[in-house]
Amino acid sequence: MSQLDPLADLRKIKLPFNIDKVEDQCIDCVRAQLKKYDNYTDEFGVSYRGKFTVPCKGILKTIDSPLKAAFSKEEWEDLEAANNISLWAEKFLVLPNGQKWIPRWYQKEVLSCTSTRKCLRISRRSGKTDMAVVEILYSIFTNTNLKVVIAGPQKNHAEEIINRIRAFLQANPLLQECVKRDVSAPYYEILLTNGSRVRGFAAGAKGGSGGIGIRGQDADKIYIEEAAYVDEKAMTGAILPILQTTPNTTLVAFSTPNAFLTTYRKFCEQDPQYKEFHYTYKVLPHWKNVEADRAAFTLEEWQCEFLALFGDTSEGVYKAGDIDKSLSSYLYSSCSPNLRWKYVLGADWNEKHGAEIVVLGFNPYSGRFKVVDACVIEKAEFTQLASVDKVIEMNRKWQPNFLYVDSGNGSTNIELLMKISNDNRIKKGDPNKARIMDILKAYDSGAAIETKDVITREKKKVPAKRFMVNASIRMFENHQIEISANDKVLEDQLRNYIIARISPNG
Repeated sequence: MSQLDPLADLRKIKLPFNIDKVEDQCIDCVRAQLKKYDNYTDEFGVSYRGKFTVPCKGILKTIDSPLKAAFSKEEWEDLEAANNISLWAEKFLVLPNGQKWIPRWYQKEVLSCTSTRKCLRISRRSGKTDMAVVEILYSIFTNTNLKVVIAGPQKNHAEEIINRIRAFLQANPLLQECVKRDVSAPYYEILLTNGSRVRGFAAGAKGGSGGIGIRGQDADKIYIEEAAYVDEKAMTGAILPILQTTPNTTLVAFSTPNAFLTTYRKFCEQDPQYKEFHYTYKVLPHWKNVEADRAAFTLEEWQCEFLALFGDTSEGVYKAGDIDKSLSSYLYSSCSPNLRWKYVLGADWNEKHGAEIVVLGFNPYSGRFKVVDACVIEKAEFTQLASVDKVIEMNRKWQPNFLYVDSGNGSTNIELLMKISNDNRIKKGDPNKARIMDILKAYDSGAAIETKDVITREKKKVPAKRFMVNASIRMFENHQIEISANDKVLEDQLRNYIIARISPNG
């Protein structure tokens, strides 16, 4: 790089804009892109060293125009806003609390970028959906007859963006009066009086419909919410073909990353045409508060949701090192109830695979957990009565505070346990059996449970299985649990537990 001309090295490269007339953000982008793909060779053997292939026109520097004197202050502000998305948003977009929507510095970077291929890999709660909504609104109000398509794995993803668009429209009468049509069926559609429109579709989650609903659509701009979770057949067979609508059709993909090699991940890591924006939780003004809650998340949750990193599928859900540290040499036969401890008995049964019953003890003084008893009833030996009898037997020994039973495959067993308990209570029979109805909790791992978001403190629903698995992962990562080195069945299950797929809801 010449000391006289700091851009000398970039002048040798073919760029889609005049390097002297663009903002520093563009210069930084070119350098970052060249570095990122310096050693990249595509599947056809083409090297991208020294090539900048992002389709954009750059961000022109702001200069004082001699025409400014011919306009009033308000007229000039309107002209500036029409050509500057951040200024337009500040002028026309109002939040539900009545305050103006003001973009943060990193949101300005994303919004001002003119690339027609953008990937947003940004920490949760950092406003990536807001950026898409603002860009959509700016585009349809400053262009005529513009066609925008919104796609997500499920209907609720498109619905969220549409509802945020509606909220901004309703908050400003000037914008709302430009709405000619607003419907939710057969698909979401908002049509403006200038002919521009937005449509929202469910593209399908992994293993889903293959994007039937979105097939055949054409668009000038495509926005893919939670792109990492969209069905791959829908991406390649329904969404990406829309890019052929016009030579300048724009695609913006944004998502929480995961560990799988999806089309979205390829956009971010293996496609020189895409401009990737990667920001961690530290862009948030309250990032120290987020960091203070680190212990509430598993390592994978923290890496994917807050560091916005792609995970690793090469290792199981429970890391080998964490399992190793949890192992302790003891036999279940040597364990006995401690009156100062709390116990929970869990039963998972399945007619195809048998039943598994585990007792977990909690020492309130050390804050640690210990598996104190476990029983596996193999498929060949499995009967409903045998598994229920074993639960009753272990309940008598351990006197658990809670008895959690899988309701998915065990509804009949739950009814049987409740009947046995109720009969003994009415007849004043076995008190150990009678107490079961007081501690029995049916747990449907396929349902959703209500919990509180650690960051926002707002109530939210999360998949019950994900909640349960993540809670156990944190026990291992924080070295709060002890399991028997002599229980090879449990150890092998932990080491071989992998995630085959992740739904958009977790």
